[in-house]
Amino acid sequence: MSLHQALQLLRQANYSAALKVLEAVCQSSESVNHHDRIRAQIALVRTYIVLQDFARAIEVCQALRQHPHPKVKQWAIAQLEKLAAPPLTSAAPANETVLAVAKQAIESGAWFTAIQTIEHHLAQANQHSGSVSTQYEMLLLEAYIGSQNWQAAQKLYHHLLSSDDPVVVAWAKPIGRKLPSRPSTSAVSKAAKRRKTRIAIAGKPSAEYSSTKTLSSKIGTWLWRLNVMVFIGFILLGKGYFQDHRNRWSTSDLQKLLSFQFVVNALDTTEPIAAKPVLVVPPGSKTNTDQWLELPQPIVQKVVKLLRSKKANSPILDKSKNKYTYYEIQGYTAQEVRQSIHNEAHFLISGVDNEQSNAVAYTRFHPNWVLETQTIGSSCWILKIKITAHADYTYPKWVNYDQGSLELKDAWDRYMRHLVRHEEHHTAIDMQAMAELQRQVLQTSGYPSCPEGYRAVYKLSRQLYATTRAKHKHFHETENDPDGYALRSLIHNELYRKYGM
Repeated sequence: MSLHQALQLLRQANYSAALKVLEAVCQSSESVNHHDRIRAQIALVRTYIVLQDFARAIEVCQALRQHPHPKVKQWAIAQLEKLAAPPLTSAAPANETVLAVAKQAIESGAWFTAIQTIEHHLAQANQHSGSVSTQYEMLLLEAYIGSQNWQAAQKLYHHLLSSDDPVVVAWAKPIGRKLPSRPSTSAVSKAAKRRKTRIAIAGKPSAEYSSTKTLSSKIGTWLWRLNVMVFIGFILLGKGYFQDHRNRWSTSDLQKLLSFQFVVNALDTTEPIAAKPVLVVPPGSKTNTDQWLELPQPIVQKVVKLLRSKKANSPILDKSKNKYTYYEIQGYTAQEVRQSIHNEAHFLISGVDNEQSNAVAYTRFHPNWVLETQTIGSSCWILKIKITAHADYTYPKWVNYDQGSLELKDAWDRYMRHLVRHEEHHTAIDMQAMAELQRQVLQTSGYPSCPEGYRAVYKLSRQLYATTRAKHKHFHETENDPDGYALRSLIHNELYRKYGM
């Protein structure tokens, strides 16, 4: 049993099984480091609260209150104050229970049960706090559509469209295609008609949310968005580098993010301590706990797919950054030119089978990519991978070109065209690998953390690198460009004329 298994069980809402694992982890005196033990204790408190075992939750919080790290102590004190407050209603089921019942009813097509469960829960939330969780409204809209309650669905749909949260709007707009046309009545205002017409003409739902600046600048009640830009590059001949640049948030910044907070890491105040969001309630806060639930995975996947489609772009070969290097060769006959190439091309490169060999011309490919990630709930999603690349080419330069014969010049020109086509084809193979990298990255699911996502992308790039090397080798073995034999053919003609061979 491990902390990872417990967190997986929590994500599946299997709280009883998770409780046994967490208690075993917390009581174990071996093989659990200090950092994981703190994470396990915090998860244990949350599990006790869900199962309404408040006495044990308070007991663990009191132990955490003695922790030397100030942030852990602060979190424990906040939880104790929350647990000391009277519950909203003793008859109200736990939020997670309501959510599980509603989702199960929707999946099984029990629309009336889902509607009744969610409406009853939202009525209680409005009565006690005046705040309603958008997540429940989104589930309720699906239930209305399933039961064909079009009037209620239309009303809730337009309510979600007016949300201040861009992700909610991005999710809601495609849902409008499932709704029947709204009948024109005198009750519909002109402004509402104009708004509906504008949406229909645009044909691009959520286009206004396609810019990174807009998405990054808004934080919803159930989503804390943190962009992480990672710059990764590697040279396909085996050298590379890996960097990541992350937005840093101070504790005071975190306290200003509405009522949604992450518990800070006991060792590093820039990372969450748990694998999924954990709430920190400031003393005296009256926030609605429904806001802290994660979005259902189908909703997250729909939103991520939409955001990815807005950001998709093809890998770019920036030819303006290409570098060209030449080494000089001399000669007045095809034989002399050929021999000079052999003598001067003394640099060694790693071939497709890792052998060291001379190269008449060669290419060094330099890819670079930028990952844009977004943390939704407990997962880090890669929304965009922008790939750019350039290449360094090395070719021979015949310094006696002006003194050469017309026959030799023509052979040389053909031979150089062959070299250029050959090396640019190698670059094209590498660019195909970059396009495949982008395709596979944008099909991945969310990762437990963004660093794990970066490592997965790098691992994938190395796998594609191996495949690409095989393609380079196949190209060498199957290429049959007539211009590649131009100098060799002329050498045979020169020998025939000189010796009659």
